[in-house]
Amino acid sequence: MKKGDWLIYYSPRETMETKSKALKSFTAIGEVADDEVYQFKMTDTFIPFRRRVNYIKQAITTSIIPLLPLLSFTKDRQSSWGVMFRNGLFEINEQDFKLIRDRMIVVCDKEEEEITSLDVSNVLTESDEQCITVERPTKRLRVKVNKEEKDKQQ
Repeated sequence: MKKGDWLIYYSPRETMETKSKALKSFTAIGEVADDEVYQFKMTDTFIPFRRRVNYIKQAITTSIIPLLPLLSFTKDRQSSWGVMFRNGLFEINEQDFKLIRDRMIVVCDKEEEEITSLDVSNVLTESDEQCITVERPTKRLRVKVNKEEKDKQQ
């Protein structure tokens, strides 16, 4: 992974405990902030490597279930689609990324139909719970929480 790459986290359960409630959702999305790899001590025996990621804090947890027949990495797997996630990090194509991203965040500004890249370093602080403002070379975009998707999950 390198600076500018994007990550989407999939969470099979609400917590890391095996007996916790099933979630089966994409829970975070963000862009790799730099090329530095560092270690972070979680416990005395577990010190994993990490990367700095600028997460879109307003992203909505999005169920994978309605996306299963649409995603290239799950559509032909029927009941075994979850196996893909057991290997940890894997690359997805741009079409799958856009499909998931567009369910997690939507553009408030209807003049621009698609977000091709969010430069989260330019997210302005004057945001509210519904939208964040993102600077682009030619204009400002308002990016908002996809409330319709959130309501479906509750």
